[in-house]
Amino acid sequence: MNKIAYILITLILLISCQNSNVSQKNIAGLDLGTYYIEKRLSFFDPYEITYANGKFQGYTYEVWVRQPENLTMIHETLKKVGYKKFFDSDWCGFFLDVNKPTKELIDSLIITHDANPINSKYFREFWARRKSEQNDSVVFEILKEVSNIVYYDSIMKIENSLVNDTLYHLINIREFEDSLTDKKAIENFNYLKSIGMHYSAYNLLYERNVYYDINWNQEELRQNLKTDTVNCCPSAFVEDNTK
Repeated sequence: MNKIAYILITLILLISCQNSNVSQKNIAGLDLGTYYIEKRLSFFDPYEITYANGKFQGYTYEVWVRQPENLTMIHETLKKVGYKKFFDSDWCGFFLDVNKPTKELIDSLIITHDANPINSKYFREFWARRKSEQNDSVVFEILKEVSNIVYYDSIMKIENSLVNDTLYHLINIREFEDSLTDKKAIENFNYLKSIGMHYSAYNLLYERNVYYDINWNQEELRQNLKTDTVNCCPSAFVEDNTK
């Protein structure tokens, strides 16, 4: 889901929460004020604002993800997933204000880490922010490993004790849907339900393009999902990608 769509849907849900007319439905087909449960995880809070006023916000993005130990956990998990799966383009898509090939951007970040002075305003401010957050050393090591894995085919040891298995499974379910079978779709649905990600499980049933051709009884499976009338307007980790 792109940022504009996310903001619009969030606003619609917030407005809906204030409406007491239970004959109406929300975007998940439930009565207004009722939502599918989406469990809070250490790396994901479905009830916090994730993007507003032109930037990412909320504890997870502003505090949690910037802590060195959490950056390391994410990095080791992505190593297990396979970094090369994420680099299917030569142009950088995650630093939207830098128009550089991804390899050139990563190389520049690595080179400028120890430079004094750093002439480029972007790289100077990037490393200044990392130092103020006290995670610059970890980010530097991560960038070097990513470069070696993606561009030099190096085999880097995975610290399995640092891998977050839940994040690993969720990334694979959300990002890599190639060769999906009926059996695998059911396994993914049951996994999401088992860890309390009922809204994500609902999206597999109705709001994921690749799942449209799966042969399953959607309504029967949906009846097993838990709803919540107390906590308003969660975001799903496995989001709707049909709109």
